[in-house]
Amino acid sequence: MKAKVTWLFLLIVSCTFGQELNDNQLKIGTEYSISSKILNEERSYIVALPKSYKVSSANYPVMVVTDGDYRFLYTSGIIEFLSKQNEMPEAIIVAIPNSDRTRDLTPTSTNFNNMGGGGAQDFLKFIETELMPEVDRRFRTHAYRVLAGHSLGGLFAGYSYMTNSSFSGYIASDPSFWWDNQYVVNLINNDIAEQVKNKKIYVSSADNYERNEGMLTFMRNAQELFCARLKQYGVAHSNIKLDYFENEDHGTSAYMSWYNGLKFIFRDFMLNDIYNKTADQITEHYKALSVNIEQQFLPPEYLISKIAEYKLMGGNDENGAIALLELNAKNYPSSNNFKTLGDAYKTIGKMETAEVYYTKAHELKTLETETSQQRLKVENGNDIYLQTINHTINSKILKEDRTYSIGLPPSYDSAKHGYPILLILDGHYHLHHVMTTMEVMSKEGQIPEMIVVAVNTKEHRTRDLSPTKSLIGYDGKDNSQWQETSGGGHQFLEFLEQEILPEVKKKYRTKDYAIFVGHSLGGLLAAEAYLDNSAFNSYIAMDPSFWWDNRYVVNKIDTALTKKRKNRRFYFSGAGSYEKTNGMIANMRINHELFIATLKNSNVSHKNVKFDVFEDENHNSVPLISLYHGLLFIFQDYVLEDISNKSLQDIQQHYKALSNNLGVSFLPPEQVINRVAWAKFNNNEREEAYRLFQLNIENYPTSKSVYEMLGYAYNNAGKTEEALTYFKKSLEYNSNENEIRRITQLIFSLEN
Repeated sequence: MKAKVTWLFLLIVSCTFGQELNDNQLKIGTEYSISSKILNEERSYIVALPKSYKVSSANYPVMVVTDGDYRFLYTSGIIEFLSKQNEMPEAIIVAIPNSDRTRDLTPTSTNFNNMGGGGAQDFLKFIETELMPEVDRRFRTHAYRVLAGHSLGGLFAGYSYMTNSSFSGYIASDPSFWWDNQYVVNLINNDIAEQVKNKKIYVSSADNYERNEGMLTFMRNAQELFCARLKQYGVAHSNIKLDYFENEDHGTSAYMSWYNGLKFIFRDFMLNDIYNKTADQITEHYKALSVNIEQQFLPPEYLISKIAEYKLMGGNDENGAIALLELNAKNYPSSNNFKTLGDAYKTIGKMETAEVYYTKAHELKTLETETSQQRLKVENGNDIYLQTINHTINSKILKEDRTYSIGLPPSYDSAKHGYPILLILDGHYHLHHVMTTMEVMSKEGQIPEMIVVAVNTKEHRTRDLSPTKSLIGYDGKDNSQWQETSGGGHQFLEFLEQEILPEVKKKYRTKDYAIFVGHSLGGLLAAEAYLDNSAFNSYIAMDPSFWWDNRYVVNKIDTALTKKRKNRRFYFSGAGSYEKTNGMIANMRINHELFIATLKNSNVSHKNVKFDVFEDENHNSVPLISLYHGLLFIFQDYVLEDISNKSLQDIQQHYKALSNNLGVSFLPPEQVINRVAWAKFNNNEREEAYRLFQLNIENYPTSKSVYEMLGYAYNNAGKTEEALTYFKKSLEYNSNENEIRRITQLIFSLEN
């Protein structure tokens, strides 16, 4: 059993992932435009295709996202990660940037705060009758579609659900159901409940009464009433979920709402323990699913291929693998599937049968080439990338070439300051979701922007990530098949500290603050680095293998060691529960609990160590949520509570104290200061707002947006000359042609 589990984990970690990666950027989507007759305007939309799209003939579910300009990146990271963990099928993302947000996302017009609105009906009609037919024409889409929105976008999701739109699932993140005297709530009746009873809706609610009683009461009353009334009128509890995020505020709650919402909506799609199921069992599961969702949904092609590979290479189940590959060839008759089936028969020595499938694959190849060329004949769009750079380093310590990737934060090219480093192991596997998680967290002011150093470890993973040589596996039995090369962890740490970090600091603008992140054996090595007082400042260990070598790392803890790292922070997580795993996690959990208890008993401050358990996750699915909570823990002092009501002096003092505590300078985040400044401006604290905008200019003098924001503030206040000065200044730092055109037109209109 241990060999099977180990092979499955290696298969998952070593799989090719993400979209198109070249030397300098990771393509994750493409922006297109459509001329809308309904809205009477040109609208853009961003599409992200699954990793298997180019090699598959399958149709994919679609997730439509409002506020697409703000939420596309992290949506792509979450879906890439969850589909890789078999928590949901691969999906096509369609993200719609805003044009007139209040108009499009609200079902009625209201005089509240002069907000106006009332265009949701037209916006929904645009999506259903113009945008989605266009997407269906360009791409291979499935009829199962999910609509997601936050705040007013959540209101729009709720409204779309109530109108029985063409979507099958809805995510309403901290939705504004208070809108127009709870208009959407008041729509609920028997007829509507009957129409939507088979659709799923996920609703989240942010904040807590102690921190924000007035606003929370305003929001939560409507959210709870919405869900309660649906249940009152007969919508099944299994199709509604209300999730509370009391430690998040309105803005930060969207990320985990997306994550939990997708898991809720797709929870019936995936079959538990699917790697150990037969082709017949998998087929029956998806037949039952198709009946339940009233749409045919075939076993996902990419997933069946992975399971077949596991059975063939690691599970010693050749017949089971063949049956799965034949299932794929039946459901998705492509040359690739017939070739894979031929390869499988060749592997087991059945050459005659293999040749039959190779011939079939060759016959289909010509036809597919013509078809694929037709598929690619879509109008050109603007590709969207994560800024990544691949490196190869010749290690004198390891005596071999090693690769790593750099992920740069959005502001890197326009800024001059340095950035903290986050180094993550198994970098080939984690880069996409790590970068997008950090992008949204820094944008929300929860953490600073950072440079990601993703170190690839798939070639010699066991050797590099184990601090001692041990041939005993998780179950206490001999596991020399997988652990024969173990014990190279200390040498690998030397490589990271003496070769990787110095090279990164030489090539890029960095701060003297580095975080070490690892999963499983990588988490074990993170703990070893922490106890050895390594060059890193903080550590995140995701479901770490503390069972290794008779709990070696737990036994290493002593008071003398822990005194040396009293100001360093260590976060680690555990996955699963005893009940859900029939006790299989006992060896992991016992050693996790021993580690945290021994640390605290060695006088390590409770403020500097934390252990979280995520019972709804498994060993492979826990990294994303662990990274999120680990970063919140490490930067627990970063956020200034109730910052919108603080003075400029309060804000400066907070970040000065933070810098002193962490031993490295941290500036007030640009986007956070912008939000605070606008809050002051709209509250008629104009002079304080101007001073905050000026603070951003002082801290980020090469940022294009700091001058533009102050220009808008002066323009809104009727100070045209001052506005023109800062709009013109912003053009000096802006290289985006569309933005330059927009600002130039604005300048022209102000001058004339």
